[in-house]
Amino acid sequence: MDRDREYQGVIYQDDDSVGYETREGVEEPMVDIPDGAPEDAMDLVREFY
Repeated sequence: MDRDREYQGVIYQDDDSVGYETREGVEEPMVDIPDGAPEDAMDLVREFY
C-alpha cells in the first residue's frame, strides 16, 4: 500500500469471521435509541451515521 494515498472501504475481509452481534448475542439493532434516551443522543448518532 502507498503511504501517501488515502484508502477507503473494505481493505481486508475475512469471510470466516463472526459478526459482533452474533458473537456477543445482541438481539436488537444497536443504532436504535430507545425512548427515554438522553436529549443529545440523536445528535451524537447523526454525527457518526
